[in-house]
Amino acid sequence: NNAILEKTDLTEADLSDANLSDADLTDARLFRTDLSGANLRGIYLIGANLIGAHVSWADLSESYLSRGQFSRAELYNTNLNGADLSEADFTRAYLMGTNLTGANLRSTSLSYADLTEAKLMGANLNSAKITYADLTRANLTGADLSDADLDSARLTGAVLRKAKFDRVRLREMDLRGVDLTDSSLRDSSLMLVYLSNAKMSGADLRDASFDRVEMTGVDLTGANLERIKYDQFTLYSLSEANLDGAKISDSLKDDLSRIKVDAK
Repeated sequence: NNAILEKTDLTEADLSDANLSDADLTDARLFRTDLSGANLRGIYLIGANLIGAHVSWADLSESYLSRGQFSRAELYNTNLNGADLSEADFTRAYLMGTNLTGANLRSTSLSYADLTEAKLMGANLNSAKITYADLTRANLTGADLSDADLDSARLTGAVLRKAKFDRVRLREMDLRGVDLTDSSLRDSSLMLVYLSNAKMSGADLRDASFDRVEMTGVDLTGANLERIKYDQFTLYSLSEANLDGAKISDSLKDDLSRIKVDAK
């Protein structure tokens, strides 16, 4: 450990269960290298090439992986707690069950990555590219996804309590029954999203726009819906949501009361 191995070529090497904690492998080549089960805590892999590498069950907590290339790498149940992965490329990487608690994923590419049941509590995903990623049953409690690109991402069964989705576009998503309690979707744009029976009490939806969003049965108690934009479909489903104590504009109040009158 503490080894200095900058720019070293370790292509296809077997380093499984090795102890490389605090080592410096900046710009190293680890193409298809086997690092499974290795102790890589605090390692420097800045700009390193780990395309197709096997890093499952390894400890990479508090490590430095910014600008690293991890496309198609296997990171099943890997510990990346508190790691810096900013601007790294994890396109089509396998991150099932991976611990990314408190990790820095700012401007990171996670397109087509499998993050099923990943732990992303408190992670910074600001401006990350998460298109077509699978986040089924992932825990994103308190994560910051502001300005992220979530086009066609899958968030079925994900925990999104206190998560930030400010200025995000959500398109054609199934978020039925998900927990978005105390989350923030300020100035976000939702189109063709199923939110029925979602938990959204205390959510901040100010200035968000809703186009054909199914909100029947959504718990919006104490939520802030000031200045939201909505189409008729969304309005009618909103009339079937729980809006107790929610902050809503006078125009939305008028539209909702008109629906109730028409229903009679």
